[in-house]
Amino acid sequence: MSRKKKSRSIAVAPRGAPAATRITSAPLPALAPVLFVIISATILAYSNCFIGPFLFDDDQAIIQNTTLHLWPPWIPFFPPSELTVGGRPLLNLTFAINYAISGMQTWSYHAFNLLVHILAGLTLFGVLRRTFLQPVLRERFGSDAIPLAAAITLLWLLNPLQTECVTYISQRAEALMGLCYLFTIYCFIRSTEPETPNPGFWAFLAVVTCVLSPFFKEITITAPIMVLFYDRTFVAGTFLRAISRRWPLYLGLSLTWLTIAYSVSDIGGHDTPRGHVQGRVVGYHYGVTAWQYLLTECPALMHYIRMMIWPHPLVIDYGLHIFDNPFDPHVFRWGIMVVLLLIATAVALVRWPLIGFIGAWFFIILAPTSSIFPIVVSPIGEHRLYLPLLSFLVPLALVLRHFFGARFWYPVIALALIYGSLTFIRNWDYSSAVSFWKLAVSQQPKNARAHNNYGVTLLVAAESDDARGDKEEATRKAIAASQQFREATRIQPLYADAHYNWGNAATKLGNYPEAITHFQTALEQKPVLSSAQNNWGNVLDAMGKDAEAVQHYQMALQIDPNNAQFHYNLGHAYLMMQNLSDAIEQFNEALQLNPNFPDVYNTLGIAYVKLGATDQAIQEFQQALRLNPNLNAARENLERLQAPGAQETPQPQGSSMPPGTPQPQGTPAPQGGPAPQQ
Repeated sequence: MSRKKKSRSIAVAPRGAPAATRITSAPLPALAPVLFVIISATILAYSNCFIGPFLFDDDQAIIQNTTLHLWPPWIPFFPPSELTVGGRPLLNLTFAINYAISGMQTWSYHAFNLLVHILAGLTLFGVLRRTFLQPVLRERFGSDAIPLAAAITLLWLLNPLQTECVTYISQRAEALMGLCYLFTIYCFIRSTEPETPNPGFWAFLAVVTCVLSPFFKEITITAPIMVLFYDRTFVAGTFLRAISRRWPLYLGLSLTWLTIAYSVSDIGGHDTPRGHVQGRVVGYHYGVTAWQYLLTECPALMHYIRMMIWPHPLVIDYGLHIFDNPFDPHVFRWGIMVVLLLIATAVALVRWPLIGFIGAWFFIILAPTSSIFPIVVSPIGEHRLYLPLLSFLVPLALVLRHFFGARFWYPVIALALIYGSLTFIRNWDYSSAVSFWKLAVSQQPKNARAHNNYGVTLLVAAESDDARGDKEEATRKAIAASQQFREATRIQPLYADAHYNWGNAATKLGNYPEAITHFQTALEQKPVLSSAQNNWGNVLDAMGKDAEAVQHYQMALQIDPNNAQFHYNLGHAYLMMQNLSDAIEQFNEALQLNPNFPDVYNTLGIAYVKLGATDQAIQEFQQALRLNPNLNAARENLERLQAPGAQETPQPQGSSMPPGTPQPQGTPAPQGGPAPQQ
């Protein structure tokens, strides 16, 4: 008697029903070769990223940041709210760790960024592999789970769009956010797998990761929502079943929104006795309405889609152009496209949940920065595609598998080589501040901020040339910087920072009346710009108008009373006026604020020489040399006092004009309106 064989098939969970199909965990030795290739390719593509200097917002996040110290250990957890790290203590902690390792040398910062990117890629690999093994996908993709996950991860890691989050140091915030976002989803997946020995631990880990992630960057506000969408699409089948079965988890994930409320509570700046201290320029109180920002983001979203398809050209700073007319051809055309894509995503979520999830991934993750909440100084930024890029790469990999079958690796490898090469080339753009901003100006010639920052880098380079004794090259670069500031103010006539920096360039070139004109214009637009008052005083000091210089130094100190440089400059002016008691008082104030200021000790020694206090002067010159053995003025002053038969009060040596160094403006503060007033 023959027995009929029962047909066997892999069960696919119907909608609305949970599945208990086992997700097999591949042993590490089986995955090791794949992961080794992925990691090696990523390191190779970014092998030239370690030499890049601090750029753009790095000035605020690192150079101006006084909390990058690991002792006392709580210092990094309270970053200044007026800087870009305000409200992000864990991000600030990572910078403090790098500062402890390499100080202001950038190699460790770049190494950390690359490490975060690789860890995010490995986490993504785990998420993708386990997703392809979920019951709703296992029958179709289960056998190719590892190749598909590896292909998508490789393309994601090598895509040149990611360079802004890896090579640009301060944008590690986006990469750290992406790592936390992906790890939250990975932990959620592990907590739902039947073979997981301790699902509660993974659920707890998902909550902790999600709740702490806003302290890197607040975009994780959408993470609880995407976890719910993932649950409904790949695990539970319906939103109701997902919430009813895992409501404690979602309650825990929702605590993320409390963390975000704390994080953003002070990012907009605040009023102090010194004036308005500027934080991250976001929100509605900078002259950009929700409607204007929504209109602006319609073409931005379509630009993001184009960049995901072909990531060229890459632009670090798109500037600011706010639309306010919905019938502007640029807005209307792309606005219709965005509306159609949103409708298609909503329909797909109902009828084809797997496709709908991909669309939701793109729109939901971008929603905090690309909808109605204005990011005033940067309405468009390529770093925001760090995670949304997957909404293109996942369908791309599936399409290649469909058409090429087992040979789908051929086009994947070809594309990976193209991506990796473009990434390697793009990294060179970050190797020099001058080349970086020169490229930005060529790409966005109507971007006033790019012209300003290019001018600043030229002016800083001119200072370096001057220090090396190359006066001709320093003059050439100072003239070129002035031309950039002129163009910035032509585009945006009331651009305070550009006028301030133009004043510095004019000072460098010895054109003091022009410098004063630009410092005055800068202060009219930004009265709290203390450095403009200080540098105005420097110009008057150089012109021999010490009494007028004193007035401007005093006004600078009214704005910023804890600035050691300002106290030193005021003391120098008093010294030139032979007002020795006030000069010594200001020098001591400067040393209380900054005990490691060798120029102050030298000039304080000069004041004591003029008073006839030779022994005290010798101590000050010696301290100046202990702090800076190459300070020749202090050495000459000390030798004159200690020389046999020296006069009672030898003529001291010192600079006649205090320095005033221009500062790059990474995230300038708009005054409101559709143009980027700063």
